[in-house]
Amino acid sequence: MFLHGEQQRLITFSAGVTEMLTDEPVQAAIARADAAMYRAKRAGKNRVMVG
Repeated sequence: MFLHGEQQRLITFSAGVTEMLTDEPVQAAIARADAAMYRAKRAGKNRVMVG
């Protein structure tokens, strides 16, 4: 929780991470990380998932 003025604000953080494989197109790694981020959000937010 954070305070903004007199109001409490809930901030969540979800992320997806992946390893870039040798000779892999950048878009493939980004797609895996993106899918992992959405899994993290569906799993309840405030987490980091590996793709």
